[in-house]
Amino acid sequence: MKQVFDTFAALLRRRFSTSIVTTEDSIRYTFFAALLDAGLKPHQTVQELPHPVIDRKEIDTWIPDYEGSEYFIEFKFDRVPSSGSTQNKTDRSGKLLNDMLRLAMVPSGVDKARRRLFVYLTDGGMHTYFTNPNNGYVSIYDAECNQPKEISEQFITTRPKSAQNSISCEIFPMRVTLLYKVAVNQEIQLRIFQTEKNIEPSTEGDGLKTAP
Repeated sequence: MKQVFDTFAALLRRRFSTSIVTTEDSIRYTFFAALLDAGLKPHQTVQELPHPVIDRKEIDTWIPDYEGSEYFIEFKFDRVPSSGSTQNKTDRSGKLLNDMLRLAMVPSGVDKARRRLFVYLTDGGMHTYFTNPNNGYVSIYDAECNQPKEISEQFITTRPKSAQNSISCEIFPMRVTLLYKVAVNQEIQLRIFQTEKNIEPSTEGDGLKTAP
């Protein structure tokens, strides 16, 4: 999948070097193009798969089999609204946690490993928020790649109230691993996370610890 990530980042750089409008759907289709470049065929992916646990919710992309694993992929593009209105960064941080939790709710596979990928693209506003140590997300958003981080219920339930109000699904301990991070350009940042459910809660003071 590293080849797909690298191609995806290169395609994003090309896209953002132009003045073309870019939406969240555009990001999804760009990732799909990277999959095709890696040899995946169009009939080997499913878009808008019904979520296996949550009613009336969908998974953006499902790949039943790629390199021996099954992939469930969600996309998020956080940017300044086109209207120019101010971003509520605290609310948006809660929505990021909500998306990770919802993806982590996909149950484990039976005959092959299931990987749950959260593809997150953001502009300078949220990047600054997540890299500010005072906000508590640095060890998740800007961690070393491939170092799993355990996130306890305590961490989630002690976020600011407006962030908690943005979480609409079940809250539980989860493991988040930053798989890929790169600056697309001076403004746009790409992060790709893997999420998992059912781990032991952290006992550290901030509710975060590096998984064994």
